[in-house]
Amino acid sequence: MRFSSSLFGLLSLAVASVSALPLHRRETSPKFGVMTLRSASPIHFLLLTTKNSDGSIYVGGSGDDATFQIEDGVLKTIFGSGLESFVYIDPKTYEVKYRASLPEGALSKTWDIADSYLEFDGEENAIACPSDGGYKLYWAAKGSNANICGVGVTGLGAGTMAINAVSSSAAVESSTAVATSTSLPATTTSAAVSRPASDPFSVVSVHSGSEIQYLGLASDGKGNLYFSSPSYVTHYVTNYIDGNGDLRIYGTDDYVYVNNTNGKLEYAASLPTSGVTSRTWSLQGSSLQLNQLSSAVACKVDDLYEAYWVLGSNFDICPGHTEGIGADLYYTYVSPTSSAAVASATAVSSSSSSSASSSAAITSTAAPVTTSSTSTTKTTSAATSTKSSAPAATVSLLPPNLLIPAKEATPDQVYGAQYTGLVTSAKDIEVSTFVSFDIPELKDSAKTCELIWTPPSAASFPSVITGTKKVDVYAVEGINESTLSWSDKPTRGKFIGTFDASTGAFNGSTVSCEFGEKQQFELVAHGESEVSWFQTFEPLTGFNYVLLA
Repeated sequence: MRFSSSLFGLLSLAVASVSALPLHRRETSPKFGVMTLRSASPIHFLLLTTKNSDGSIYVGGSGDDATFQIEDGVLKTIFGSGLESFVYIDPKTYEVKYRASLPEGALSKTWDIADSYLEFDGEENAIACPSDGGYKLYWAAKGSNANICGVGVTGLGAGTMAINAVSSSAAVESSTAVATSTSLPATTTSAAVSRPASDPFSVVSVHSGSEIQYLGLASDGKGNLYFSSPSYVTHYVTNYIDGNGDLRIYGTDDYVYVNNTNGKLEYAASLPTSGVTSRTWSLQGSSLQLNQLSSAVACKVDDLYEAYWVLGSNFDICPGHTEGIGADLYYTYVSPTSSAAVASATAVSSSSSSSASSSAAITSTAAPVTTSSTSTTKTTSAATSTKSSAPAATVSLLPPNLLIPAKEATPDQVYGAQYTGLVTSAKDIEVSTFVSFDIPELKDSAKTCELIWTPPSAASFPSVITGTKKVDVYAVEGINESTLSWSDKPTRGKFIGTFDASTGAFNGSTVSCEFGEKQQFELVAHGESEVSWFQTFEPLTGFNYVLLA
């Protein structure tokens, strides 16, 4: 279950960029790169590299992106010079390595590509193990034990999507901020980066299906930060990033930093001169990041979750507490006067580096957009884009938590959550896609809820939009990831509307806001058509849910 195993089911829906069907043995595949998928983790959307030319394969990091090819079930990595090396799994350590010739006993002859994913022996078992401030690639082959990264070291399970190295690598790199290292400096209080300060924003924790989903970031008035529901909140904070790259609290200008001793996220009126990590905060993609990483951890204490941050290889982050929950920190721009009301909202990425592309994508859905001098937001009242000096209302954009196909041709097949969306109808062979959203508690701020479809852009992954190009949307209830198939799918409910997959025009996009509940839909081909896509947050692509103030 690739989707549910990720920290946040946001995500990203893969497209068959190499081959729509598994490669057969004794065939030579096209050349391809490999991208790891583990939503809301440091390895999400990272390309495999031959970082140190040391025979190990790394997940991300500075170095040459690895180019691969499968020949007769054997995986090779191909360098710019044209030299080839064999890729194999070490039978003792299960590390994925490459050499000019295969060592004796190496696991090497059952590599394949199925549904766009790199597999070994019919399984996708990639593990990213922390190593020297980064991650090495391992593979849980042939029943290898849970301590594959070493005793006490936690690895990250990863999807391994095959990406055409020529046509897709640029799109991959443009769609995400690539984390280059997990090692952070002991202190970063000296070098100013001299950039414009960000607009005020609120932060929520995101870990789909967990207790911390959509909890707002709050302070206790004593220098500590935690994630909390409105039932226990002391004071939700509004943040901004100043011109030096420091994270500040709006209204008090307190500094937010990571205590290097214990990994706690703390704040103070002045930034300590040593023993802390700061000055590398940024808004990347949809997330608040430190040193280009999203490594927050929520540690439960009574009814609250203290905010921690993983530094380097320190994975024992919640000493004396229950097991921590890894969290992505989504952010949303706010009007300073409305920050408390929206602190428990989910977030939309509209940083200064991405707001132009995001607003353009949302505008293409025929949902009007209003802009201000400080942030880009959606409204339901204006017919065209306008300028205003008043602060804009909050926008909250929800990506899907589940995306599951049901195929008439294989009625009993349970596909589970996927990274790809597919809707088709031709010669009575239909494929529907079922989508689920978790709606946060926003009764006091969000007034209108809409579904939006954003067509793939030139920077998106390849897609298919043919035939009528239209998709009907129906409300459903009771999506079960473990059992959903064509012969066992939810009863189709109320007809919602129809969107044009090529233009984004959506007739009937407004839906009732079911705060604190799940809202689920079935996407069905309108007439004979085929629509497939790879859903990303940046550039914004695919089927999403928007809450409007």
